[in-house]
Amino acid sequence: MWLLNVETLVLEHFQDDRQTRGQYAILSHTWGDEEVSFDTLYLDSAKSKSGYRKIVDTCRQAASDGLRYAWVDTCCIDKRSSSELSEAINSMYRWYYHAQICYAYLSDFTAVNSVLATGTGRLKSCRWFTRGWTLQELIAPPLLVFYDSNWTMLASRKDIAEQLANITHVDQDILVNREQLWQTSVAKRMSWASMRVTSREEDLAYSLLGIFGINMPLLYGEGPEAFKRLQEEIIRSWGRVDHSILAWHGQSDGLLALSPAEFPVHFPETSSMYRANGPRAKRDIISWTSLQNESFELYKNGLRITLYARAIGSDLADEIQRAQPDKGGARDLDLGTEQSQRLLVALNCTYSGARDKLFAMYLRRRPWINYGPHQPTSANHHEFAMYDFETHYTTILASQLRRFTMVTLTIARKRFRWPPYLTVRCHVRSTRYAIRDAIPLDKWQREGIHLVFKAETKPSDHEDPAYLIIRQVSDGGSSLAFYMEHRWNGGIPALGIRLDEVGGVDKQKLETVKSGEKKVMDFGGHAILVVMAEIFFMADSLVWVLAMNDIEEELNL
Repeated sequence: MWLLNVETLVLEHFQDDRQTRGQYAILSHTWGDEEVSFDTLYLDSAKSKSGYRKIVDTCRQAASDGLRYAWVDTCCIDKRSSSELSEAINSMYRWYYHAQICYAYLSDFTAVNSVLATGTGRLKSCRWFTRGWTLQELIAPPLLVFYDSNWTMLASRKDIAEQLANITHVDQDILVNREQLWQTSVAKRMSWASMRVTSREEDLAYSLLGIFGINMPLLYGEGPEAFKRLQEEIIRSWGRVDHSILAWHGQSDGLLALSPAEFPVHFPETSSMYRANGPRAKRDIISWTSLQNESFELYKNGLRITLYARAIGSDLADEIQRAQPDKGGARDLDLGTEQSQRLLVALNCTYSGARDKLFAMYLRRRPWINYGPHQPTSANHHEFAMYDFETHYTTILASQLRRFTMVTLTIARKRFRWPPYLTVRCHVRSTRYAIRDAIPLDKWQREGIHLVFKAETKPSDHEDPAYLIIRQVSDGGSSLAFYMEHRWNGGIPALGIRLDEVGGVDKQKLETVKSGEKKVMDFGGHAILVVMAEIFFMADSLVWVLAMNDIEEELNL
């Protein structure tokens, strides 16, 4: 840690910052165009810059307060060294916390009257309240004193705690007692930064490390991934389970938010809690830790989480919202059944103004096609079920929780999307029929015993189906068309198939077959083939495997 000697303006290095605790003043400010850095501090050209004047005034005030040292971020970090910069940013909250006093210098504010008398209007317009880094500088110091552009003392944080709470949305209790910070939810802390900005996108995350008690390496250039890494580190390292980290509102297509802006202070207009007239209601999310042994662990593919869940039978309406609390208890929830494809789950957080309700969200189970062409005969669904979260949230009455079941499941990191490419692999095992032709010819190719159809994009509803022309081996004259059309049945892939005379097809007559089904194909009232359809993933392609066999062979199996 580098500190400025306030008498000589010479930088002195301390290997262990424990040596300096409570012995220095620290500056909180917003950067301008003429800042003085570590490597330019002693140049003659630095003395004419406004940033140098700020350093001198900080040291003067520190000396006046009986301190020997001062710390200013512009010149007390050697930013030429990436390791020193990383250490400084990871230590920043601690350095502010252990200072004796912090000077918040408002370069764009000049006092006319007492701040206590003028209210929040003029103070709120100061740039200091819009910057990401100054959030931790507001909370961490034991004593924070505001100065205007002329270095006239305005007030201490404690003196104007109510005004500061109105401007920053940080709880007044925390501004009076900084230790209260550690009792607040992840979502609430994020909301304080939701309207703040930084010069570099990554600093939206790095400026919050101390607010969450997190340390992590800096990777400038990673863009929005920095904020995702911050959230991942919070989940991994926090000692308590806090579901409010999932209570964001925005456009992210993954499990985690894209930026602090997705944790808004107020309810969005789309929320039922939004008030068009009067003061906007705050989300003000609080959370608690259960005494049960809960899972809340982040893995490569998703978040393993324990929560209360209930199956939702309809996509069009939420039966939980309509239902009145009753005496019925929770039922066993099998994550492998059709009914549990869509769940409503309750989180361990709520709005401070609605403590009789719980924050809840919707989950949708991914299809069971992740095992390849050879699916197991049985699976532990509670271990292997993967759910995607849906984009909208709701609340449930706490009294309805008795109708929910505690389960542990996995929520995927990124929402599931069907692969854009389609492949159909046909294997004719019949001894009575053989393939004579494939239409369209340019999209079919022979791969060993399979005839393979490949489409570069997901087929549209208007695209003509692919088909094979098969003929009876015995007489060589009777030919039939075996039609195939890829379908999306409620978002789940299915295949339309039919045998018909060669030429023309009525799409309405195609029969739907799902993965794992056997379909008996008939022509002229006679069953002649059995088709087994299975679907699985291969790289970025959705693969249908069709095995066609004689009806007699199937009956003998």
